[in-house]
Parts: sequence; C-alpha cells; structure tokens
Amino acid sequence: MISRKLLVSLLVRPQLWSVALRQALRLSPDGWWKMTPFTPGPDSSLLEMRSIIAYGGDGSAIPSDKDIIIYLQWCRDVSKHIWN
Repeated sequence: MISRKLLVSLLVRPQLWSVALRQALRLSPDGWWKMTPFTPGPDSSLLEMRSIIAYGGDGSAIPSDKDIIIYLQWCRDVSKHIWN
C-alpha cells in the first residue's frame, strides 16, 4: 500500500507521475485487472526478491519513501538516456 508521505512526495513532483504509473504497470503481473484488488502492482514474490537484492536479509525489508522516489528518478533518467 502506498503511504501518505510517498503520495505527497509524488504529488509535488509532477515529472515523476508518468514514471510512477509506467513502473506500476511494468511491474504488475499480466492480467492484473482480473485479480483482486483490481489495481496494478508488483507481485509479492517480485517485491521479496528485489528487497533481498537491495537490502539483504529475508526479503521483509520495506523500501523507504525516499528510496522509491530515488528509484523513480533513476528510471526517468535512464529512460531519457536510452530514448534521446
């Protein structure tokens, strides 16, 4: 679930809105609209694997809002570099 702090951080950064939506859709499993809840979002096993890679441990670490904003900025920058 998205935190209020993260939502506010995204709202004040309109340059990341499309990046956040694109990443939510890219990380969502195929047919996400057929499964409850009917919102795009990454599969829990993907989140666990990425958590283990990023933070170590057993995969239960939750990224901070700041980490998510930095990740979205990185996605935006890489996308600009690749497509420009």
